[in-house]
Amino acid sequence: LDSEPGSILVLQDVTEAHAQQEQLNRQQRLAAMGEMAASLAHQIRTPLTAAVLYGTHLAKDHLPAGERARFASRLGERLKHLERLVNDMLAFARGGRGGADCFTVQELLGDLHASVEAQLQAAGAQWRIDNDAAELPLLGNKDALVSALGNLVANSLQAMPQAAVLQIQARTAGDGCIELRLRDNGPGIPADVRAHVFDPFFTTRPGGTGLGLAVVQATVRAHRGTVHIESPMGGGSEFVLQLPTAVSVAELPGGECLNYLS
Repeated sequence: LDSEPGSILVLQDVTEAHAQQEQLNRQQRLAAMGEMAASLAHQIRTPLTAAVLYGTHLAKDHLPAGERARFASRLGERLKHLERLVNDMLAFARGGRGGADCFTVQELLGDLHASVEAQLQAAGAQWRIDNDAAELPLLGNKDALVSALGNLVANSLQAMPQAAVLQIQARTAGDGCIELRLRDNGPGIPADVRAHVFDPFFTTRPGGTGLGLAVVQATVRAHRGTVHIESPMGGGSEFVLQLPTAVSVAELPGGECLNYLS
């Protein structure tokens, strides 16, 4: 106002634009699900056929006890595979939504460790946490984020089933977002594969659903964040998630982050 006293404060309500962007994101996910229908049918058919076969064997009279136990175990494995596939599909469709709780990074990582502790112990893996953002708050669905991070841990353990070392680092990024880095000492991911790892139903692992990393990306996007993969100089893979804090970052329709509180 030059020499005049006072100042002008311009406020812009982006609620409607943000709601439209959320609706567009949902429509894009639903369109992707339509394109994946044939692939999903193929994914379900294989374990379902095996489950039916094992169930038929169990119905036979005078089946030896050892064979009955083996077929029952195989049937359970196939049904669990189907359950995992369906759960991944539901998580992908929801995009990680379903909550608006406020929680700290410390609480998130604490729940993550409790969730994956049994897997880490079974694999004899080392788990290291470097948390420089412990008390910073996040807003969203904590369970969905724990599940997404758990998918990344499971991927790392599958790539390095023996002598795995997983390190997760939490810090404040330069733009005010919280950055989570999960690094492993596995064989790494080739560049041509990295370009497709977040695509639904893309997998290089026999028996994989190809939805784990798609769910991770959908969940992170639902929390107004981003995720990408880096290849550290020392080898292995590093997944980098950036999430806005609950009190300092909001997302504009174009994807820009706006710091609205100091």
